[in-house]
Order: sequence, then C-alpha cells, then structure tokens
Amino acid sequence: TWETVPGAAPYNVCRSAAGGAYAGIGTGRTPGCVDRTAGSGVTYRCYVTARFSKYKSSHAPTASAAAK
Repeated sequence: TWETVPGAAPYNVCRSAAGGAYAGIGTGRTPGCVDRTAGSGVTYRCYVTARFSKYKSSHAPTASAAAK
C-alpha cells in the first residue's frame, strides 16, 4: 500500500526482479496492489506512479519486497 495523493488516479504499479526490466503489475484507483504472480522467495523492487489529468508523475522511491 501507499499514501494517496489528492487528485491522482489511477495509480500504476511496476516491479523488477534481480535488476531486470520493470513491468507493470497493476493499475487502480485505490492505494494498494496485490501481486498474485510473484515467485516464492524472490525479492522484487517496486515503484508507483500516479496520473493527474493528462500528466504522469515521476515514480515514487523504489521499495523492495519478497514473496512468502
């Protein structure tokens, strides 16, 4: 999950495994995403962008997470 930004929608979530290319894994209007395709024990780097009308934000700082 992440903090909402007033006026932003939708949010786009991207992830990368082991320094690979980032790929989109979800888009939505709520501040959260469940990745059902994550590999067990794999550590991913993720970031979120938001749209404001016709503009796209730069991405938030990346975060790391590992699937259970």
